[in-house]
Amino acid sequence: MLKPQEDQFAMYLYLGESQRKAYRKAFPKCKNWKDETVDSKASILAKTDKIQERLAELAEQMKQKTNTEALLSASEVLNKISDVIDRNEEIDDKTALKALELYGKHLKLFTDKVEHSGEIKMPVIKISK
Repeated sequence: MLKPQEDQFAMYLYLGESQRKAYRKAFPKCKNWKDETVDSKASILAKTDKIQERLAELAEQMKQKTNTEALLSASEVLNKISDVIDRNEEIDDKTALKALELYGKHLKLFTDKVEHSGEIKMPVIKISK
């Protein structure tokens, strides 16, 4: 379990601070220490398993948050497209058609490009003279 100052140190590192700055912010008592001393202490602390684990946790939390936000955004967009389709189906064929097109693309009913993975093997055709 991390002490509050260690957690702050990890958070500052995660936010992109240098080890020196993160250590100085998390441990204010080191304000008057030489940079070399702070660097040494920060380096040792940053390499510990508990700090590395906390950094991994923070990265995972951010990944999950980003994924959730992306899913919510996609869901919101699809709901709005659906609303446009419902409102415009009888009034404005162009708008409804565009909304249906976007919805169809999301469902991968049709694509503008072909995606593949791996090699494409072409048969060798021998031409006799």
